[in-house]
Amino acid sequence: MLTVRLSAARALAAAVSVCATTGAFAQVADQPGASLPTIVVTAQHLNEERSRIDTQTGASTYTFNSNDIQSAPGGDNVQLNQVMLQVPDAAQDSFGQLHIRGDHNGLQFRLNGVILPDGISVFGQTLPPRMIASMKLITGSLPAEYGLRSAGIIDLTTKGGALQLARSPAQLERAIDHVNEARSYGFGEDDLRLLTAAETAEQVTANYELMQRGTYTYDMSKAREPITDFSPKVPLEIYEARNAVSIAQSAGADSLAPDAFQKAVSSLGNADNLLAKKASRKEVIAAARDAVQTAADARAIALQRAAQQKAAAQQAASQAAVAAADAKQKQEAAARQQAEIQKLQAERDSAQAAAARAQADAAALAAQQQAQAAQQQADAAQQQTKAAQEAAARAEAEKQALRAALLDQFNRVLPTTDTPRGLQVNMADVLFAFGKYELQPSAREALAKFSGIVLAHPGLHLSVEGYTDSVGSDAFNQTLSEQRANAVRDYLIQQGLDPNSITATGFGKSNPVASNDTAAGRQQNRRVEIIISGEVIGTKIGAPIAPPQQ
Repeated sequence: MLTVRLSAARALAAAVSVCATTGAFAQVADQPGASLPTIVVTAQHLNEERSRIDTQTGASTYTFNSNDIQSAPGGDNVQLNQVMLQVPDAAQDSFGQLHIRGDHNGLQFRLNGVILPDGISVFGQTLPPRMIASMKLITGSLPAEYGLRSAGIIDLTTKGGALQLARSPAQLERAIDHVNEARSYGFGEDDLRLLTAAETAEQVTANYELMQRGTYTYDMSKAREPITDFSPKVPLEIYEARNAVSIAQSAGADSLAPDAFQKAVSSLGNADNLLAKKASRKEVIAAARDAVQTAADARAIALQRAAQQKAAAQQAASQAAVAAADAKQKQEAAARQQAEIQKLQAERDSAQAAAARAQADAAALAAQQQAQAAQQQADAAQQQTKAAQEAAARAEAEKQALRAALLDQFNRVLPTTDTPRGLQVNMADVLFAFGKYELQPSAREALAKFSGIVLAHPGLHLSVEGYTDSVGSDAFNQTLSEQRANAVRDYLIQQGLDPNSITATGFGKSNPVASNDTAAGRQQNRRVEIIISGEVIGTKIGAPIAPPQQ
């Protein structure tokens, strides 16, 4: 607590404002002839400012920046303790704890200005050096402001982001856990920069579409195993996986999509087995998330098939109503015709005296009826022709709409063009290692997304075609093109596509799309093309392939 007393006879106009955590302000203004009261100001940031004092007198300071860490043996892939071992009087015991001048109990850690609590001596084995912007070790004769822990001060400054925003040991622990968990799931350096980047807020405009009633309604009485209790020892992802499988079952996936549902059940069983065997938390969470994904796929398939069954039932009911109306119309026409015949017969009976005239009238009436019947038949034939043309036009429009939608969806995964042979998906040479046919991780990821789109549209046929440049012998290029085409076909089959709907062919160096005289042209010629055809998009399966160009 800081006490300030103003006792001058006439004080100058003054204003004292101290901003604490609550944002309160204390102000004192000039008041002539008035006795000034005692002003008590609580400066909560005093300790924080005092902790930033860096007295160099009598101490030895060793500073490492990010470039120094990169140039050290092992670079930023080693533990933080390994970097500190380059300092004189630094050693590490068998437990991995760092000793400075033979003492580790007197070692103090500071991270972004936050003094870490006691018992955090293994911190150097937890924080990866790649997140450090600068690291400073202060040892020797330390001044009193550093407290009782005077063996050494390790002051760390991170590169920013989540760790830089932390202002307490608890916040630091949570931030480090998030980053380490992200790295354990395979996030790269660019992703970690996003995780450790300073938080920003951006206002965006979003449109929301109200879904039909019942979309989020499930009958959980059909659930396989109701969740009645929760255990803190069980990861939350396990309960999420069980809930996802129950939701899929309530949506009818066990009967409408049995294969996909059984796959989800199997994935959930694998996660439960890993949990029972006390496998690593990372393996259990990964298996649980796989179960959630497969359960979501099963539910989506079930909903789609249920919608198809409902549409088929509605179509059958509509056809039955049209047939009933047609039968009723024919019956009414027959009744009217019978009434006319009876009327004519009555007229003939009452006009026997004028038989000739009656016969003429009857003949004229018969001719008129024949003409009307002929006209009706002609109108009916015209209507049938028009209806057939409209149906054909609607079918063609639906095919073109689906073709355009698939072109847009495939373009979001891989470059796709619309050709007379069908939709042509191009896989560049960079998706394979040079001179190899093994798929790169980016290629497998793109093909997995591509497979998901194809699975959602039955009736599509895929023709995988491999091409190379003119470098190398004809036999080598032909073999490499076949191997790459077969590698793509095998991976698509692993993703669940029907093997009978996929063919693979290698064309070697034939049919180049660019000149082989330049490196850029040769890179364009090293490719794998996937030709997508099928009646559902208006392209006949097995359309003739353009002859290869030499």
